[in-house]
Amino acid sequence: MNLLGVISTSRLYKTIHRVVRHPFTIPLLLYSVLFLCQQRRANSLSIVNNTSLKMHSLSPNLSSFAFKLFSDLVSSESSNVLISPISIGSALALALAGSTKDSIGERQIQQVLNIKSHSDVPMMSKQLMSSLSGINLVSANGIWTRSSIKPEYIQTVKNIHDAMVDKIPTTFDPINKFVEQKTNGMIKDLFEGDVDPLIVAILVNAVYFKGKYTCA
Repeated sequence: MNLLGVISTSRLYKTIHRVVRHPFTIPLLLYSVLFLCQQRRANSLSIVNNTSLKMHSLSPNLSSFAFKLFSDLVSSESSNVLISPISIGSALALALAGSTKDSIGERQIQQVLNIKSHSDVPMMSKQLMSSLSGINLVSANGIWTRSSIKPEYIQTVKNIHDAMVDKIPTTFDPINKFVEQKTNGMIKDLFEGDVDPLIVAILVNAVYFKGKYTCA
C-alpha cells in the first residue's frame, strides 16, 4: 500500500475564490480531504478503465469545474497536484445548500459546479458509489455549526447530503477524529489549535480511496 496524496481545500481556498468571486456570505471553514492509496495488480487495469468511464458518465457537470480548478492549481504549483473534484464539489454543495435562494452566491456556485441544485452532487456521489466494483471508496460529509445556523439547513444536510452534524467545538479534536475515522486512520491531526470564534460553520468532506490498478 502506497500513499499517493493527501490534499485539502484550505490550500485551495484562494483558488476557489478565483473561481467563485464571493462564494460565502458568512464566515465558515470549507475543507475537503482525500486519502488515496494503490495496490498494483497486473490484471486489474480494466477496473480503473471501467470506473473512469462510469465516473465520466455520472458526473459530466463537474468536469468543467474540475479542469478549471486543476488548471489554476498546476499553474501555481511546481510539484505534482492531486485533487478530488467530487470531494471538493461535495464541500461546495454543502455551502450551496445554505445559500439564499436566487442570490448572487447561489448562482455563482451553481455556475461554477455546473449544477442546478445542491442535491445534484450527493446524487452523483451515490450513483458513483453504487457503480464501483473491487474498489473501496468512502465519501463522508460532516458539519459543525453555531446555534445561529437555521434548523432547516441542518435538516437539509442531514437528509440530502447524509452529513454528520454537531456543534462547533472549542478545539479541532472532534473534527480530526471524524476525518481519521473516515479515512481509515490514514489522516490524523489535520487541524491544529483552537477554532476561531468568528467561524459559524465548518463544512468537511473526507474521501478515502483504495483500488487496484496497473501503473504505466
